[in-house]
Amino acid sequence: MNKKIFFLFLLFFGVTIYMDAQSVEPCGTTAAWNHLLNVHPELAQKRINTQKQIQDAMNSGIVHSRDVLVIPVVVHVVYKTQFENIPDKEIFSQLAVLNQDFRKKNNNFSQVHDSFKGLATDVGIEFCLAKVDPFGNPTKGITRTSTNIANLGLQYGPNGERQRIFYEDLGGVPAWNPDEYLNIWVCELGATLLGQASFPGGLKAEDGILIDFFAFGTQGMAQAPNNLGKTLVHEIGHYLNLKHVWGNHSGDCDEDDGISDTPMQEKPTKGCPGNRPFSCGSFDLFYDFMDYSSDACLAMFTKEQGEMMVATLQTVRSGLLTQTKCQTQVLEHPLRHIELRGNPAGENFVLFLSEGNIFEIGVTIYNIYGQQVLDTQNYFFPNEQVVDIHQLPQGLYFVMLTSSDAKVIKKLVVAR
Repeated sequence: MNKKIFFLFLLFFGVTIYMDAQSVEPCGTTAAWNHLLNVHPELAQKRINTQKQIQDAMNSGIVHSRDVLVIPVVVHVVYKTQFENIPDKEIFSQLAVLNQDFRKKNNNFSQVHDSFKGLATDVGIEFCLAKVDPFGNPTKGITRTSTNIANLGLQYGPNGERQRIFYEDLGGVPAWNPDEYLNIWVCELGATLLGQASFPGGLKAEDGILIDFFAFGTQGMAQAPNNLGKTLVHEIGHYLNLKHVWGNHSGDCDEDDGISDTPMQEKPTKGCPGNRPFSCGSFDLFYDFMDYSSDACLAMFTKEQGEMMVATLQTVRSGLLTQTKCQTQVLEHPLRHIELRGNPAGENFVLFLSEGNIFEIGVTIYNIYGQQVLDTQNYFFPNEQVVDIHQLPQGLYFVMLTSSDAKVIKKLVVAR
């Protein structure tokens, strides 16, 4: 057998085994926190104080009148093989998902049952890739580090206390100041874990989120059923102080998540249920990002979950709100701001947007009879994108720009 074909066969076979493994744990946040408490028992009281500070902010009403909050992100790609060294475009796809889901602009929200839609909220949080590093230098908010340690994200140092991924002396990548950046490590977590986050009030050196590269973004190595970017949405929920919808213990109705507008739930959901699961006297909110449903079903945060996250941002994680790390503005309707340049056009035209946080659009071109004349292409903005139209004859066309929540049509004249 040709060596290249054989290698691709092994890669595909390996990926299939990975995604079919029954032992995959979607979230390791609770386990990581318990381990941290064993090593640093003093964090228990710090966590109690942190929770009280957040709850006091919620009770004060501080979260009810506010602008959209922007969190600067740095993505640390830590890879052993080139398959793990995901491209920038895959990172852009993940940021686009965050900016949809935390603003209730996601396409799949329409599938939420009518009885739950009234609970959903636009959290009012967006995310940008940092443009300034901790030393004041320009950056694109992405670091890349090669490692010779397999499954680095799962490994601990010699004494079993420190998680290697967070420490340079253990082969990892230290966080940028976690008071000012949301640090996300994309790495190999084996066939056992999709993601892990730090609750507020934890250890500063290990503050941030780990995501397996198979469950990050919507392109490239992202694998179904975790290929729509929802793992990171879930973990950011923990990072901003949310628990799982069933609490931290599965199998009974005695523990809640501390959020009044999420129904009591006995256990995590698996897959995308065909029928509405029922437990603890009510239907389960398996659409909630803090459940374990497949990505295709995860579609909403509730209003009180949103208030909890905003209160966390405005108190114990308020350092993230320093705008100098992003140097961008929030565009409520970014699709309307995209400029079509080079019109009339010859061989190509340009779509341009200089401001705003990352989002994705589809570009489709139609002739005057309403017939699609070019396949839909997807692009990420803000950016300058050149669209090749050399195969189109002269004439009038319509360019449809489509985002997750809006459509805009622009006229295009091709004249050579």
